[in-house]
Amino acid sequence: MKGFFVTGTDTGVGKTIIACGLAAVLKEKGMNVGVFKPFLSGISRDDPTSDTSLLKGNLKVEN
Repeated sequence: MKGFFVTGTDTGVGKTIIACGLAAVLKEKGMNVGVFKPFLSGISRDDPTSDTSLLKGNLKVEN
C-alpha cells in the first residue's frame, strides 16, 4: 500500500483517532508507517492533549 488520506467534514469528528488506529494496526502488521498532520487549530502542538501528541505518543514517532 502506498498511502491513504483521512478527511472529514468538520473539526472534532474523529479524523485523528481513525488515522491513529489505522496506523497502529498497520505498524503492528510490520508495515513502515508515517503520519502527517498538516494543520492543527486552537491548541499548541506541544500540548500533551493535542492530536499531534496523541499520534506521536501512540505510534512512537518523532517530529
